[in-house]
Amino acid sequence: MDRREHSAPYPYIDPAFGAYRDRVAWCLTEFLYGDKNSNPLWDQPTKWTRVGHVTVVWKTLDFTSMAHGGDSTQTLSIAGGKNAVILGFVATCVLSSASSPEANSLPNEQISYCTIRQKRSDGFIEIPSTPLANVAGSGRWPAITPIPQRWFGNVDREVRIDNDTGATMDIKLAWQVALLDSGR
Repeated sequence: MDRREHSAPYPYIDPAFGAYRDRVAWCLTEFLYGDKNSNPLWDQPTKWTRVGHVTVVWKTLDFTSMAHGGDSTQTLSIAGGKNAVILGFVATCVLSSASSPEANSLPNEQISYCTIRQKRSDGFIEIPSTPLANVAGSGRWPAITPIPQRWFGNVDREVRIDNDTGATMDIKLAWQVALLDSGR
């Protein structure tokens, strides 16, 4: 049986979620396809095979040339009002200039000295001020793929990075995002 043709209680599971058990895959599928902003047939699960498909993209924020002791805040709007599923999160932290004394360090060696704080637009703090390595890994383990997180499309994130490395750094954050591509 094709994963697109499920019997009750799961009328349709998108193939992008094929690696998950049926219940989790159904919950992720329902979260994306059941979104009124993404899907004209949001309330008709038996017709979801005609709507489109889930596509996976990377959304990034770049914090460039952050001086020692500096901080920067950027807003992350994942899907333009559509629901999204976050499948992974990665961060890199590299020196901005090879002329600094720390130039002999490896990429991400300084990542523990940078902190991240993530707050939703409704005021809820999802990640309190925490070393970036605790959230996104370190040089030895740079990518953390957490349990998929469901992000509602109408809630942006405010991401703040603090640089306490002792050098000027370029920091890049990237989220692996599953979105419903329905042509809307």
